Amino acid sequence: MASKDELGESLGVTRSARPRAGAWRGAAVCAVAALLGAASTGCGKAKGTAEGSTGSAATVAGGTGTDAPNAGLVNASGASGSPEVATAPGKTGFRFVVQEPKKAELKMYRPLFDHKRLATVIAALNGIQLPRDVPVVAGECGQVNAMYMPKKHMVSVCYELADEFYKKFSSLGHDDQTASDETLNALTFTVLHEIGHAIIGELELGVTGGEEDAVDDFATAFLIDDVPNVGAEWASDGAVAMYLLDSDKGSKKPAYFDEHSMGEQRFFNILCMVLGSNVEKFKGLVPKPLPERRAVRCEDEYKKKDKAWNVMLEPHKKKK
Repeated sequence: MASKDELGESLGVTRSARPRAGAWRGAAVCAVAALLGAASTGCGKAKGTAEGSTGSAATVAGGTGTDAPNAGLVNASGASGSPEVATAPGKTGFRFVVQEPKKAELKMYRPLFDHKRLATVIAALNGIQLPRDVPVVAGECGQVNAMYMPKKHMVSVCYELADEFYKKFSSLGHDDQTASDETLNALTFTVLHEIGHAIIGELELGVTGGEEDAVDDFATAFLIDDVPNVGAEWASDGAVAMYLLDSDKGSKKPAYFDEHSMGEQRFFNILCMVLGSNVEKFKGLVPKPLPERRAVRCEDEYKKKDKAWNVMLEPHKKKK
């Protein structure tokens, strides 16, 4: 995989603009905290750029401010990424392919997939030696979903999921710019989650515990460890998205048999890893939304989960 500094430079983020210790709390995290009855005065307003963030996703992911692809979906134009990032001839690894959707209402999400961010993150994972080419395809699916398909050796990320994320974030009262930034963040987390499944499947790795939880951990650890300054915020917006996808079930009985943990559990588990990665920097997450009795365990949880993935992947890293 690319080094932390190499990936940071590719994404247009550096280690110099760190948020104030304990100050950062994403707007979406605060909004969900309020829904859970765990809001606090430290959250401030839900709308607008998150307090302590280093700017909109359009800027931090290599865009050019208001002219960047995701600078508001309604006004989106252009692309700072490539619609296809192919592996080199004769090489194996992940290959990002962006297809044009057929439905007119989904076309406005094309710039998010064309954004430099997703292509760069996927390319960074080609430091892992895979036995074959594994395309990561963004396309219209006819359903709200993202999935790894082991028989086809590919990952599919649906435009319909981007649409659902955007609508969910907008429902929190966030403006177009904020909701589109959060959608790109959630898509980044989701792509890494599905790539986690692909790594397990293609390398035939064993997993102790639930695989869905394990790949949430992979996505979170990658963003925290390899994307300086802003990766934790992207992971946290992924946590919010997982909560929001489950939030409209009303009084319907939870599917306890499902392989996925419930949205609320995923939200807290991901935030716990974020906190555990730097307790001083993210202490604003405690005691709300993260209760103290869980927060005291987070540093140890993060170290164990991060170590587990590093140990598991070490034998499969390409030799430089």
